[in-house]
Amino acid sequence: MYYTGTEIECENYNTLVCQGENYQDTTSRWASVIKHYNQELYAIKINENYTSSLQTLKSLDGWQNVLLEEGIELEEEGSHGFAGVNYQNLKV
Repeated sequence: MYYTGTEIECENYNTLVCQGENYQDTTSRWASVIKHYNQELYAIKINENYTSSLQTLKSLDGWQNVLLEEGIELEEEGSHGFAGVNYQNLKV
């Protein structure tokens, strides 16, 4: 699942998770913020240990155009029934 909002809101959620998990050194991000291909809408993967008032989205269906252009592949996540992001293909 994903939270959606502005780029700043998604970045703030990433900061919340990173601070809560005390990420340091090589791990500096919880997840990448993903921009919708034709809207000013952003998403970030939900960490189940940290809640937010942002809207939730079960999958990134309809976001594929930008994801494929950036080399991000969607993958099925078994019994959860939503598409996830294969972060191995992200260019950081």
